[in-house]
Amino acid sequence: LGGDRRVSVGPVYDGEGNPTHFAVLVHDVSQERKGREELEQTRILLAQAQKMEAVGRLAGGMAHDFNNLLAVIQGNCSLLVEEVHDNDEAVELLSQVLGASQRGACLTRQLLTFSRCHRKQWARFDLNEALTEFVPMLRPLLGEKVRLALDCAPELLPLKGDRGHLEQVVLNLVLNARDAMPTGGDLALRTLSFSTDLPMRCRSCELAPGEYLAVEVSDSGCGMSAETLRRLFEPFFTTKADGTGLGLATAFGLVGDLKGGFQVESCCGRGSTFRLILPRLLETAPVEAEIHLEPQALEGCKVLLVEDLPDLRRLLDRLLRNRGFHVVTAGSGEEAEELFPLVEPRIVVSDLMLPGVNGVELAHRLAARDPCLRVLLMSGYGAELDPAGFPFMSKPFTPDQLVRRLQEVLAA
Repeated sequence: LGGDRRVSVGPVYDGEGNPTHFAVLVHDVSQERKGREELEQTRILLAQAQKMEAVGRLAGGMAHDFNNLLAVIQGNCSLLVEEVHDNDEAVELLSQVLGASQRGACLTRQLLTFSRCHRKQWARFDLNEALTEFVPMLRPLLGEKVRLALDCAPELLPLKGDRGHLEQVVLNLVLNARDAMPTGGDLALRTLSFSTDLPMRCRSCELAPGEYLAVEVSDSGCGMSAETLRRLFEPFFTTKADGTGLGLATAFGLVGDLKGGFQVESCCGRGSTFRLILPRLLETAPVEAEIHLEPQALEGCKVLLVEDLPDLRRLLDRLLRNRGFHVVTAGSGEEAEELFPLVEPRIVVSDLMLPGVNGVELAHRLAARDPCLRVLLMSGYGAELDPAGFPFMSKPFTPDQLVRRLQEVLAA
């Protein structure tokens, strides 16, 4: 006896208290031991999940702060370009700074997506363009031994979805491919377009006949066994000693949000190919009537600007004044409420995350006092606060983007 059994031995007495024989009790404790092991495993996974949540919150907070810094950099550079437009060398140098800040904004978008603070921003976008801009951010993560190649199919029709979510999926697949090639190898990103007349089977879903785009991530790594392939997208399943098992599970969920599916091919010793399949847009985008306000319609338009960061508040003040707006600034929601009856603004432009009264509360309070008031909320953070139906704009943005958004809100 042994293994998953517990043995107890004790004497049995007669009526006079004399031992007559011994009793041996054998308890099967395999289920009890299995339960303890599962409980310990759950405890470890919970600790990992809590650690990931803490890292996500930290990443989201950092991305918010960086977006505010990038907004100051982009805004001031754009104003300087306008000042020195006839100096080609200065314009070129400032354009390089603007380009770097825009790449920084892409990185912070990744951080916000990772931390799940990224607002879903559904829009049409070009798949080839998205990957071409994203690949330079991937190369530093791969190391010198992994060779990354991008092969884009020509003239792809657009997708509709959240570009940040697509980038997060590709990032997870690329990092997994890197880990499958510890001594180096080849990693290929490909885009392609195809149609199918029959239902298409993917992992845990079936896609209807139709027109599709695909992103393939192929590596020359160690490949996967049949058992690993079967459990690939299970939460917390991982083959890595220090892994969490959340990367592919997260990617699987994001692909569902994009109305797509996964196909996976792999063989031990021969590498793996992940195929992300997404429905493409076939209809021509309707031509929307261009919202336009004549410059004289904006001239002197009263704006109450609410921003708690002094550098960004000064920048936005100057930017809007240069475009003909009449601007009054406030550093908090409480100050904005005091100034409101004195200014009588046509539109309030406010940060979402303010100390004390936040942007949404402020918008509701001021709109109750003036039903004709227009409001534009902005934030460097994605979804910590919901704009509650008010027009919204993500930081960072260029001066032209801000003015165009103001025109839309005022003309709506």
